[in-house]
Amino acid sequence: VANDGLTGLGLQDGTTGAQQTHNNQASSEFNNDQPLTAPNSAKVNGGRFEFPPIGGTGGNNVGGGDSQQPAGWLFSPRSNSPSEYIGEPDTAAITRAKKENPKVIINVGGMKHEVMWRMLEKRPLTRLGMLSKARTHAEILNLCDAYSLQENEYYFDRDPATFNCVLNFYRTDRLHIIDEVCILDFADDLEFWMIKELNLEICCLDKFNSRREHIMQEIEKERMNMGEE
Repeated sequence: VANDGLTGLGLQDGTTGAQQTHNNQASSEFNNDQPLTAPNSAKVNGGRFEFPPIGGTGGNNVGGGDSQQPAGWLFSPRSNSPSEYIGEPDTAAITRAKKENPKVIINVGGMKHEVMWRMLEKRPLTRLGMLSKARTHAEILNLCDAYSLQENEYYFDRDPATFNCVLNFYRTDRLHIIDEVCILDFADDLEFWMIKELNLEICCLDKFNSRREHIMQEIEKERMNMGEE
């Protein structure tokens, strides 16, 4: 575009001397070495727009008030994601965010599920039940791998294959297992989500125990065969 940039704005045939002087001053100011800033901590680098880094502060309040909410994601120390210290949301900000958002996004391995906080509260001794009651930054990151109050989203770095079974346990009070999943993986997921195997429905409990026992026997046989070699 021929007229793109500050030096070319408004310069058409017949431009007055005053206009030319004003535009030259604008051009001079634009080309100096002073950094330019854009809203929400975005930057202009050589005329190119750049988003603020992950974990930067956007100055956005959660539900108003004096507490400032860090923009972007806050990561657990267990995460391998780089994170610089930007300050932690206080209890008031976390409480207000949950109160103003009765529905929350649970992200498991990239699969997002929208659920109601009150549904998770029904199982207070499970991981998600504890998350619904968590009111401090430390408590939240002890339960999930990352979260964003701004996005109203909590991330768990887990395989999402069995999470529908887990979520249906909160919705229906019934815990079932699907045939397509590995029994050992399912048992590991139940342990992670802090759900006891005894919660399995009777139609699935026997199947779960028998399949796991069979797999463990096969694993033991394999170990013995390797030891004989």
